[in-house]
Amino acid sequence: EKIYSVIDQLAEAYVDEGEITCVVMAEGDKIEMEEKLRDKLVHQDRVKLVVRSGSAVSLDDLSRVAIDEARAAIVLIDETAVENPTRADGRVIKTLLATFNHPDVKKNGRHVPVTCEVMLAESQEIARIASNGRAEVVKTNEIISKVILQTARIPGLSLVYDELLRFEGNEIHFKRFDGVAGKRFGDLLLDFPNACVVGVATKGAGHTLNPPAEYVLGAEEELLVLAEDSNIAHKPYAGSQRLEAVPPPPAAEKPVEHLLILGWNEKIFPILQEYDNYVGEGSTLTLVNQVPEAERLAMIATQLPGLQTKLRHIIGDFTSRQLMDEIQPERYPTVMVLGDSPDGTAEGADTRAIIALLLLRDRRQKNQVASQEVCSEILDPKNRELAATTEIDDIVISNEMVSMVLAQITYEPRVRAVLEDLFQSDGSEIYLKDIALYTAPGATTTFEQMILAAKARGEVALGIQLRALGGEKHGLLLNPAERTKPIVPQPGDRLVVLAEEDG
Repeated sequence: EKIYSVIDQLAEAYVDEGEITCVVMAEGDKIEMEEKLRDKLVHQDRVKLVVRSGSAVSLDDLSRVAIDEARAAIVLIDETAVENPTRADGRVIKTLLATFNHPDVKKNGRHVPVTCEVMLAESQEIARIASNGRAEVVKTNEIISKVILQTARIPGLSLVYDELLRFEGNEIHFKRFDGVAGKRFGDLLLDFPNACVVGVATKGAGHTLNPPAEYVLGAEEELLVLAEDSNIAHKPYAGSQRLEAVPPPPAAEKPVEHLLILGWNEKIFPILQEYDNYVGEGSTLTLVNQVPEAERLAMIATQLPGLQTKLRHIIGDFTSRQLMDEIQPERYPTVMVLGDSPDGTAEGADTRAIIALLLLRDRRQKNQVASQEVCSEILDPKNRELAATTEIDDIVISNEMVSMVLAQITYEPRVRAVLEDLFQSDGSEIYLKDIALYTAPGATTTFEQMILAAKARGEVALGIQLRALGGEKHGLLLNPAERTKPIVPQPGDRLVVLAEEDG
């Protein structure tokens, strides 16, 4: 299913070049694959499709698609093998071996940029070895797990990630500008009227998100900016606003949280690990699924031997009304629903997730619970609208998000490290914080002023959420165009920031 979103995102990325040629090879019937692509691709008018039936681990079949002439290649996990991650990753690794050792590739001498996904953490290093360090290897399960967990903890975050990872909206760009070397990072924040400066990078030497305001840019460094495209205006700021030194807020203690997870799939282990990294002593996590408790405990002990968070295990079908009445899920401030289906299909998993969301809504309404953060994983994008009717704001379309991540990295390989950094519990992450933290009570402000107010707190402003604007994005504006337009903050308005703490 990911193939369709990957192609559509790449068509959007290269929209200025007109039609792109996309060669698809898989072990399926050629006619059937062509029909599915025609049915599901959104940007068919921008893509010239070439479909071949063949094996990506066969040197002969790779010759038929002229692998040595590819602008870039993407290796997707075989969805028929996801129940066996070792087998799925093994197939990816063998594809990398076949690609980088192909006679035509060696003869041509040209580097073919390759992006691939793996399921297991231990497969990442093996994949890098197989590609001689030349492939961008993405642990997609781990990334999506962290997105789901962060979204469950921070209401509205799924909307930010959805735009950040799509080429239709604002995305991260690496850009070198004249006249910035020797200047402080904090003094550059208002120099770009159509972009938000989020960090610095040195080619071949990594990057830093949200550096201190006093950080001085070196001659070889470039800026990381959030912008709609690479046409970024640089106009040294001549206004009256100035960044004032403000003592940073005291380090916040890890919060005590209580999370309910309905469902079980391969993402559960990175979710448990990351939750353990975020929360403080006294936090709990309740797991509701049909996996026998002894089997769960054995897997958790093997994969997460140092887990500190207290776990509570409930065995049963979370689509059962009786079980939900017994659990009383409305007592939990945060609930996460994972894609979980006995038949292993995306449609089955999404159906069960939507039933769970309906039961959760019913329990909230009957018990007059006004506020509960619910985040659900949905596998098929076409089920997004149905899930949204259950009155939740945060839906993570995991297959689509994987596609967007792979397309972003294919277009700009250096963005892989930035995305991995964003999704870590250490360092700066994306938060949506009460706008009252950045302005005096009752005062009129502007996004320009909040950019400086955020940096004074050791943060970087990325956008704003004004509830009065409503719409599909619930008033979210990343990198807003009108920097000096007066804003009268209302209850529920939030600033989108890169910050080290949620406070």
